[in-house]
Parts: sequence; structure tokens; C-alpha cells
Amino acid sequence: MAGEEFAILVEAPLSAAAAIAESIQQRIAALDVPFAHPGVRTHGRVTVSIGVALVRELSTLPRTLENAVDDAKRKGRNRITVCA
Repeated sequence: MAGEEFAILVEAPLSAAAAIAESIQQRIAALDVPFAHPGVRTHGRVTVSIGVALVRELSTLPRTLENAVDDAKRKGRNRITVCA
């Protein structure tokens, strides 16, 4: 189950963007929203996996962001990965 995907663009150092991602992750966890889906055996609480990436050229933005979030999802639920 892929869930929803969205992007937050921040003009900041990679470390600051990672801190923002961590804050988002903590705030979503604090909401304590139950999750159950009849099509899968996954039950629990809503979580978020976040990929943080440095984009040097606008033309690479979509692919870079997709790679970052895919990396976070591959590593498991409720993750933040930072791709330099």
C-alpha cells in the first residue's frame, strides 16, 4: 500500500530540511490516528516515511524527490532518509 505522496520544498541546508522532516514525523505520530485497511493485514497507527534530498538543478527535481521517498519506503514504515 503506497499511501499518499507530497513534496515540501525548503530553501535551507540539508540538515535543516531533515529537522523539518523529523518535526513533521513527530507531529503525525502525536495525532495517534488509527489505521486499518480491509485489503491488507496492516493495522496500527498512521505513520509517515519521508525522503529528504538536496536538489541542485530544477530539471532533476522530480526524479530526485521520487528516489528519496522510494528509499525511505524501502527501509520500512515511519522512516526518514536523507539523500545528499
